[in-house]
Amino acid sequence: MNVHILVLITGLFVSSSAMAEDCNAGELRKAITAASPARVAIPYSELAECSPNDAKRQSKNVFGRMIAGPEANRALLAAIELGQDELVMEWVGALRSDERSSAVKAIGLACPGNDTTARFLSQAHATLGDTFWDDRWYRSLATCRHPDIQDLLRTEINEPSSNRGRFFGVLEVYSRNLGAESIDKLLELAGEIQDPEELTYVVNAFADAAQVGALEGQDLTTTKAAVDALVSLVPTLDGMPLEQSRTTLESLGALDEAARVPALRYADLLWDDGRLHYSVVAVETARCKNGKVRLGVHTGSAIEKGVRFPNTIAAAAPEAISFAWVFNLAEKCKGRQTLEYFVNTMPSATPEEIKAFHAQTLAELENRAATKRYDFAEEREVPL
Repeated sequence: MNVHILVLITGLFVSSSAMAEDCNAGELRKAITAASPARVAIPYSELAECSPNDAKRQSKNVFGRMIAGPEANRALLAAIELGQDELVMEWVGALRSDERSSAVKAIGLACPGNDTTARFLSQAHATLGDTFWDDRWYRSLATCRHPDIQDLLRTEINEPSSNRGRFFGVLEVYSRNLGAESIDKLLELAGEIQDPEELTYVVNAFADAAQVGALEGQDLTTTKAAVDALVSLVPTLDGMPLEQSRTTLESLGALDEAARVPALRYADLLWDDGRLHYSVVAVETARCKNGKVRLGVHTGSAIEKGVRFPNTIAAAAPEAISFAWVFNLAEKCKGRQTLEYFVNTMPSATPEEIKAFHAQTLAELENRAATKRYDFAEEREVPL
């Protein structure tokens, strides 16, 4: 027993001696005094590691002249461990926006599993108030999953300021920090927000909840919940939010669901064949060699399996129609051909709706000048 105690004491003695030998506080203090503003953070960080009390006494001097950079970010973390919260907050607050962003990011990266850093961030919020949010200190909270930090984020999302840009910046961080818990809140917000641009931010936040792009990897369990939630949301979306839902589903890895977004959105307009049907009119104008004008009006429909958004159909239809239907009036009279296409902006629910679009378009063409007009009811549906 005594032998073991002697060995242990000897080991501690050697270790302490080695530490004392490695840490020459006097030399590091001299190095701090002599260092330039760009380099002073290096000896300060070393001093904080081996002689915290000496480093505390040097903190005010160092932060009074230290300039931003990677070494300064390490000094920030060292100062936080030393309890120099006020100095750190003042120094970060005086930085330019891009420099402050870098410093705040460094603090945030050090937070996971570090109660001291989480305490500092909580104290920074208490001290800075709205400045904490306005100066984007919240960017440091994305992976800081300490209970106090999560409470801060919940409160800010449930009692948001009138600054909508700030709210959606915090929403991204909230979603990434709270993960699965945030999904119900995102669905709630999606049901309340009417502005398309704002709703687009909410739809994008489902990817944040699933940790898409996170260094620690995507959360597969939350991914499934996010995909299911988005799929349930798609039928209520239009415009930019609808298009964003496809992008978000793709980023989540749900490629099949992403491809089916238009079919999910317009499920009530799918026909028994499982496709969306669009009413189409093509107008062929032939200016014949003899000076006569022949007009060919083709009416029919285009079919699409629910992977294209309606606002893309008009651009895709002409090429498909030119392969499916025959336009040869100009060829027959050795003239020049012009083709026009009219496509309904939304899928048609019934054959009657298709005919109604035809009738409306034909009425608009009634006064189109022509020597002779031909009407073609095209039986072949145009596949898109």
